[in-house]
Amino acid sequence: MLLKKYFFKQKIIIIKAHGTSIPELSANQYKGFKGFVLRLDSLIHLKIDRYVLRNADKVVCSSKFQLIEMQKIYGVISKKLICIYNGFDQDYVLKTNTSSPLQFVFCGRIVPKKNITYAIDLFNIIQSKHVDYKLKLILGESNKIEDLRTYKNIIEKVNKNPNIEILFDLSESDLYKVFMDSSIGLITSIGYESIPTVLFEMLGCGVKVFSTYKWGIPEIIEEDSALTMNLSSDSRLIEKFILNGINDFNNFKNDYNQFYISTLAREYLKMYNQLLK
Repeated sequence: MLLKKYFFKQKIIIIKAHGTSIPELSANQYKGFKGFVLRLDSLIHLKIDRYVLRNADKVVCSSKFQLIEMQKIYGVISKKLICIYNGFDQDYVLKTNTSSPLQFVFCGRIVPKKNITYAIDLFNIIQSKHVDYKLKLILGESNKIEDLRTYKNIIEKVNKNPNIEILFDLSESDLYKVFMDSSIGLITSIGYESIPTVLFEMLGCGVKVFSTYKWGIPEIIEEDSALTMNLSSDSRLIEKFILNGINDFNNFKNDYNQFYISTLAREYLKMYNQLLK
């Protein structure tokens, strides 16, 4: 950004907004020395990000919620902001899901805010009534475990249920295969999200997603898929869906065509052309 300011003033700088460090830090609730270092790091990033985002020509946000956050936290003026959602490749993943026996799937980083142990507890309640059900936990790369305490808690719970499997180091094709072999997806975050990309990918694979209903997520899925973080009510919600029959896997709030990669690419090209005028 400094090079643009002093040497390349005619260059156009477009930035893709990312998760904001201060809310995310609060969500993960790190304490002790690690918490101190991360808080210091967040404050430094906050100052750097404010400068960079305010001076960009355009800031692309992945939800309307994130767009508001860019104004509130970083002070980016509204005319520099645009919302273009993430999405999925319709030629690669879109399908009708008929997986049996029922398989649940979770995909996320090993950090407290992803609330992975809640997803396990929720599955355990449902699986106690349906013994053949399975849960696949896709947890990123085996050499990049971000929080060892969280990982230890996960392992303790997984070891008690042979129908839960942890998957590391999946290729993109293997990731989508797990999604397409699954019927129900769980997104159980308790901390800051814009809209997790995995939400689009699961939905695109024909997975019925039950998710925390905060941040930008209500922009995408129907409220009847909302998790409350109460094990009793959330298990009843999913049980009701199972008992009614798994026959409609599209819980996008709006027409899923708008989340095709090809559609989103046209939105980016439109933005580029407007900036070049």
